[in-house]
Amino acid sequence: MPPLKRGVAVLAAVALAAASADAPPAAGDALNLWTCAPAGANLSARQAWALAPAPAPFSFLALARAPSLVIDLSGPSKSPGTPAHVWGKYSPPVLDQLWTLASGAIGSAFAPGACLAAASADLGAPLALAPCNATDALQTFDFDAASGALASRAAPGLCVRAGGAGVSCAMPPFSTYVYCDAAAPLAARVADLVSRLTPAGRVAALDSGGPAVPRLGVPSMHSGEALHGAACGCLAAPAPGSTGCPTSFPAPAALGAAFDADLYAAVGGAIGREARALAAAGPGALWLFAPNLNPARDPRWGRAQEVPGEDATVAAAYGAAFIRGLQGANESAFLLAAATVKHFVGCGRAPCPVDRAILTNRGDARLPLPPYLQIRPRGL
Repeated sequence: MPPLKRGVAVLAAVALAAASADAPPAAGDALNLWTCAPAGANLSARQAWALAPAPAPFSFLALARAPSLVIDLSGPSKSPGTPAHVWGKYSPPVLDQLWTLASGAIGSAFAPGACLAAASADLGAPLALAPCNATDALQTFDFDAASGALASRAAPGLCVRAGGAGVSCAMPPFSTYVYCDAAAPLAARVADLVSRLTPAGRVAALDSGGPAVPRLGVPSMHSGEALHGAACGCLAAPAPGSTGCPTSFPAPAALGAAFDADLYAAVGGAIGREARALAAAGPGALWLFAPNLNPARDPRWGRAQEVPGEDATVAAAYGAAFIRGLQGANESAFLLAAATVKHFVGCGRAPCPVDRAILTNRGDARLPLPPYLQIRPRGL
């Protein structure tokens, strides 16, 4: 299975956990689109809004059941894309908390000519500033003063909400999707999730900093290095007796010299477990750029310490064992982390990377390939 698909599966497993209880709204809760209450039902405290008096021609847009919390811009920026959230009402009023509501557009007093817009018409889409455009349905909302609903015209059935529990596999319709079924084979979960991405979403996922997909509960695709340890920060508050930092193992050149597949797998497993623990706590990543299987063919390359040696057979054995350890044994439900083998053809000698490498003859083209070709029959 391609590393990209494995990476998407890892991120989905992290994001789509059981639903948590919807806590009361609080300062800092970001605005997003969420399912409106059924007709006749009361809106939640996160979705019931009220217009509060402010210096004309503006108003506060406050949570009806928490009137001290009003729609506010996150930070001092007036730039398009500045997100909106709820914050404590200031007295005297400040411009970034004042709005006009006319013809469905929510205009900002702080950034004249800018309006609130949903990022998309999808469940969970965030709201942020955008240049006012009367023809953009994502910028138009219908306010019902009686119920407090602020409904999106672009997404029928979705209303503006402040924060709250995100998309979860515990809620319909997600609970019926194959990618939410932890008992389903990993390949089936990945295929189902990728099929629900738009073409643009699949392209964006190729970027190591790919954006989140709120409608599917997939967070931003963070990546990191892990050649001989998870290269990330340390825990802010580690447990007693722990540094809270990932282990730094010997460089791959030293590990390769051990000629011990069990050792390669054990090191990979330790890195995978630490990466998952650190990602769960905040500073880590689960899409990891390791191992490097380029055979070291030229000391001028400068990266020989990153690879297990110059022998293709050793590199293939190292890669297979390291990846199985890094990704974990329980692949039917999730991976510990997603391995990304690098750097393919053209590395292992000067010059590198590939876009500057010149393959001078057929033999040069074959040299870097064996480790990558040999791990494929092993199911990697």
